[in-house]
Amino acid sequence: MTVLEQSNIGLAILIFMWVWGIIDHYLNKYYCARYKPAVCGSNTRTTNSVSVVIRTLEPLPIFKACLVQWLVNNPLQVIICTTYEYLEKVSTLVRKIIQEIKGDRTKIRIIVAEQGARSQFMAGVLEAKGEIVATSDNHILWGPDYLSNILPCFDDPKLSLISTLRSLLFSSAPLEGTRLLIWRTVATARLAHRERGTVSAAIMLHVIVRWCWILPGTTAIYRTHILQNPGFVRSYLNDYWNGVKFDAGDDTWISRYLLRNNWIIAAQRTEETNFMRTVKRTSDYVCQILRWERSTIQSYIRTVTEIPQMYKHRLIVFKTYERLAKSLLLLIHLFAWIHAFISHPHITMGCLSYYVYHKYKDLNRFFAYYPTASHLSLLSRLSQTIAYHRPVRTPGVGILPYPKYVDCSNFSLAAFRRKARPRVIKSPIATLLPYLSKSEKDALPYPPDALPGARDVETPHGTMRVYEWGPEDGRKVLLIHGLTTSSIAVGAIAHELARRGCRVMTFVKLNPFRLLNLSMISNTRQDLWGHGYTDSCLDLDHDIRLYTAQIFLAVTSSHLSWTGDGGFGLVGCSLGGAISVEFAGYFPNMVNSLALLVPAGLIRKERLATQMKILEIGTLLLPSGLLEKLIMKRLSQPLFENGVNEPASSRKERGSKSSDPEAQASLKYPHITVPETMKWAMQNHKGFYTSFMSTARHMQGTGQLEKWKLLRRREDRTLVIAGSNDSIVVAEELYEDVREALGDKLDWRVLEGAHDITILKPKEIVDALCESWEIRGSIRGRGLKLVL
Repeated sequence: MTVLEQSNIGLAILIFMWVWGIIDHYLNKYYCARYKPAVCGSNTRTTNSVSVVIRTLEPLPIFKACLVQWLVNNPLQVIICTTYEYLEKVSTLVRKIIQEIKGDRTKIRIIVAEQGARSQFMAGVLEAKGEIVATSDNHILWGPDYLSNILPCFDDPKLSLISTLRSLLFSSAPLEGTRLLIWRTVATARLAHRERGTVSAAIMLHVIVRWCWILPGTTAIYRTHILQNPGFVRSYLNDYWNGVKFDAGDDTWISRYLLRNNWIIAAQRTEETNFMRTVKRTSDYVCQILRWERSTIQSYIRTVTEIPQMYKHRLIVFKTYERLAKSLLLLIHLFAWIHAFISHPHITMGCLSYYVYHKYKDLNRFFAYYPTASHLSLLSRLSQTIAYHRPVRTPGVGILPYPKYVDCSNFSLAAFRRKARPRVIKSPIATLLPYLSKSEKDALPYPPDALPGARDVETPHGTMRVYEWGPEDGRKVLLIHGLTTSSIAVGAIAHELARRGCRVMTFVKLNPFRLLNLSMISNTRQDLWGHGYTDSCLDLDHDIRLYTAQIFLAVTSSHLSWTGDGGFGLVGCSLGGAISVEFAGYFPNMVNSLALLVPAGLIRKERLATQMKILEIGTLLLPSGLLEKLIMKRLSQPLFENGVNEPASSRKERGSKSSDPEAQASLKYPHITVPETMKWAMQNHKGFYTSFMSTARHMQGTGQLEKWKLLRRREDRTLVIAGSNDSIVVAEELYEDVREALGDKLDWRVLEGAHDITILKPKEIVDALCESWEIRGSIRGRGLKLVL
């Protein structure tokens, strides 16, 4: 045996920490039993002496219910602090709520402050007229008697601040197709456990010395004259530590300031003063807990150095340094488990069984208190099933005087009726455009009328943006864009066709008996789900079935017949090429002409193997929030970096495309560029990432040779255009596979450039398209019909 195997140190540490935990548990229980809250009815103040100060940027859906609850408490005033960027959104929402509940508009005041948590907070405090200031976040729900049960505490003249009890309010928004992960369940329970720990620690401090280490976030009640004191204002707005100016962490700073000035911080813990804090069931749990831990360590270090009265009480000193050493103790605990497994495996396995059983009981208690989170159970993840919300009725629905706002806010709690899971993530048409003026819409990187003939089509899968213009008796063409782009990416190709289609006689051989003027070309184009101004389907896989349905929804939404009279032409770019191949293969009589521009579907597997493996591993191991940030960061970067696999001529063309009229994506807005449009769409379409990930998983970019062979059933040849320097769809490899699939039904072209030739070379692409489709003549006008 080695020395390590003979040692008992690991087991001794585990036993010591177990005993330590038991002592700490009963110590907290002892002090909590001695706690007595202030009795309601003894106060000399009314709620009319309270000014409520709220900071907000973009209001969350729960903000409606929160505002109603603040007004129900009948304060003197409600001051909402925001910035110029969100002023119109906040004002519109407040007016709408006041009109619906017929409330007193004079009680609400909206003020504008500089960007920053402390600047907004102080701007609201300085406008407060009440004797008491109640602060809260824009996602905090109060009970109807919250203020009236807190004010009795202020009968003590030495009292400066009150902190209260809080519960968690879980978002019912689904995540990543409602796929569940074990760590989300554990993190959710950990967050609830942290709330209970904060409560017990605050009660202990209240009983011993009547002060707290830190406040519960920004939700607390203050004496107004303390916060409006010039010395407080100056110190609060100029908080530096180690040369760094802090904007966050203002709750802990206020606690230390009050304690340094010998004020009392009390805790009022009753069911009436319980407020509910909204918590989204997202992967941000882990990151949030890490941020809290970092901030807590900073706060406790400053407490040790700045609050001398803490050293008067040994228990407080011990608890403070115990909290500071928490991270180190966790590492020691982990070492003890590993060491004990090596030296005493059987005894340690017994200890582990007890530990798992104890945690299982904790999770059961958690689910008993928060039944709406129970669908996050471990069994759901282990069985790899999909969880769906089932409407339930729970006690306490009447806690709100206006319960409908809880439903519309998309949040659920044991005390509230659960809202059914939404199935669509709305596009910027619903989430952004209603709050913008006409000039602001025109200044967007992707204005809603960037292309003519816009219409929004309501479908069972959400709202779809469609653009359609051109002569009604013209030849019809449908364009489908790629994975990361939106409809504007093929705008230059569409406008190039338009310029060639007006007032020029051209002959197209459609059949032996008929000739068409080329000024009668119609072009249709649609935004794929989750792109541009089209909604994202949350509960459906983004595979060929969904995109086929979208094509039919687009063409049948027109007042013209697109499926008769020979059908329509189809142009697919990148991923749109893969979609077009399958659609034309399944419906060969509906597609009269087919063009595929740097199409996906036949990319060699070895070129994507590494990326797909990294994506699979990242999906399993990384929190979805972190994975989303990494993927979105990569997508927001240029397609080609540092000129790798791209010639100088191509780089030069790309650098000047915004000023080249042949590459203009929108004739109405010449300033629009495809990269800026893509970046804006990624940042402002809340469903983009969901649709992107679902498409990446279910739309195969490789190994689709058999699907391509279906194109042999078509009578005409298929035009395939590749880029000579494309590092994604390599021209040489694509030609070998396409030749095998299509044989003599292939019309092969290669243009100088990379994967972005659809953006940089619209004229050359249209030249090849007209030649392949036997469109003869020149086109000068704008007679074009485009559906996006």
